Amino acid sequence: MSVSGDSLEQSFVLSGIFTTNNDRITLTLTRESVSWDIQNAPKSQTTIPISHLIAATPCDCPENKKTKPLQCYYCRVLELHKSYSLPGSFPMHARYMKLHFAVPSGKHMWRLKSQVFYPTEGTSLKKWLQSIQDIISDLNRPKRLLIFVNPCGGKKKGVKIFETKVLPLLHLARIEVHSVVTQRANHAKEMIEDVDILKYDGIICVGGDGMFSEVLNSVLLKTQKDKDIDSNDIYNTLMIPRIPLGIVPAGSTNAAANCITGSSDPLSSTLLIIMGTYTGIDVCGVYSAGRLLRYAVTFLSYGYFGDVIRDSEKLRWMGPKRYDFSGFKNILRRKLYEGELQLQIDVPTNSTSWRNEQCGVNCETCSKASQLPQDDQNSSRKIKWLSVRGRFITVNSAIMSCTCAMSYKGISPSQHLGNGYCDVITVSSCSRLNYLRYLFRTSYHNSDPFDLSFVQVYRVREFKFNPFVSDDKTPATGCRGIEDNWQELSTSIWNCDGEILNEPSVTAKVHCQLINVFGQGYVNRKVKSIWSQCFPFFKKS
Repeated sequence: MSVSGDSLEQSFVLSGIFTTNNDRITLTLTRESVSWDIQNAPKSQTTIPISHLIAATPCDCPENKKTKPLQCYYCRVLELHKSYSLPGSFPMHARYMKLHFAVPSGKHMWRLKSQVFYPTEGTSLKKWLQSIQDIISDLNRPKRLLIFVNPCGGKKKGVKIFETKVLPLLHLARIEVHSVVTQRANHAKEMIEDVDILKYDGIICVGGDGMFSEVLNSVLLKTQKDKDIDSNDIYNTLMIPRIPLGIVPAGSTNAAANCITGSSDPLSSTLLIIMGTYTGIDVCGVYSAGRLLRYAVTFLSYGYFGDVIRDSEKLRWMGPKRYDFSGFKNILRRKLYEGELQLQIDVPTNSTSWRNEQCGVNCETCSKASQLPQDDQNSSRKIKWLSVRGRFITVNSAIMSCTCAMSYKGISPSQHLGNGYCDVITVSSCSRLNYLRYLFRTSYHNSDPFDLSFVQVYRVREFKFNPFVSDDKTPATGCRGIEDNWQELSTSIWNCDGEILNEPSVTAKVHCQLINVFGQGYVNRKVKSIWSQCFPFFKKS
């Protein structure tokens, strides 16, 4: 792509001579990038896009070659923040300038790098620092953040991750932070209801999927209430919140963070937040008996995973291992649940083309879906309702792929972040061994889990599930769980993003890209099969 001379002149800001690593370089600043090249050395230019630039800081600290760059940076950043907290207030004694910028690391992660520049005679360090800061300030980046930190999620390292990895980077980027360490369940929900969230540029969760789901539900409900939209009406067009959400992984599974940011790395998530990288994600409204129960963003499951989450609540003293124990116990039980699924189908169920898709950065499928109004998303396809009756071990709905440490491709690898659909997966009556085959294939993906005869997957915009509670196999429409004595009716519960929904009879509808989040999407990694991981000497012929 060629750039005209007029465009270059309009974007040009500064140029000067610096030294770095005993080399004399020319540093050039434009509104699109900062670049430097070694004098008398052809093809030595390094270019950093302005979108990747985090900060430019003055410094007078002695250089120690034995100190690692990140350690050196963390030692200085808090003191630097105190010494020039106001724009333009730079220490006059500074001898050199440090540029801090984000660089991609592998497919999904980001790392912070720094480069030192010593000005030569006649180069104004203060002018350079101020010019860079002015350009960064004009970017569409968050300047004030409300951050909720869950001290109890995962391995209980949320506060440590926030203080050592998140807060220093936000201070470096001159982002104003209002942080809250949650003290109880629904603490974040109560604060969001009482606070004017629009005075912030984003709400960040340092925690797991549960904390993210709590904040997402609170923001969505508050937005609809402020716009006088009835959230209980499943067919109402919902308002997209003006404030984006972010997640810094500090939980057990971190499925939301893996899908949204591409990794479970807190540094990468924080850098994406600082750079103001946005993407839209789908949200699934779960309704029962004419009222909204909850918004789901990752996973919705009835049967096996519902029983696991219900049993694990009684074993909280075991920590994260309670999920493994409850899972193994329920495999041995192999409980079956009868019911009827009604699926709104506008994608061919017998086609495998959509099952081979992958969502990722700048996904074309999600981009096309975002350009359609919610009312027109179904107009271009022929919609039909498909009824599926049977005895199920589990009925799963994946709103996103749910990539996590337990399943590196996720429960539904082809599911997108913002295509306006969810994938409904049914596992019909089968032996314990066959169900273990499905679980192992879902975890390791050495074979396609959907190739099993007792597993079916459907891509839908809306579905209804009603259990059979009588001998005549009549679906119990509107069954309200505890109020209808669900224990006696032999029904399960729904696992909604790790939270319990007692109502077995539900209607679920996907709202396309209902909320914006800080992230860029995910591309599935290419990893070795489970056989080569366990037995390095084993190779398939």
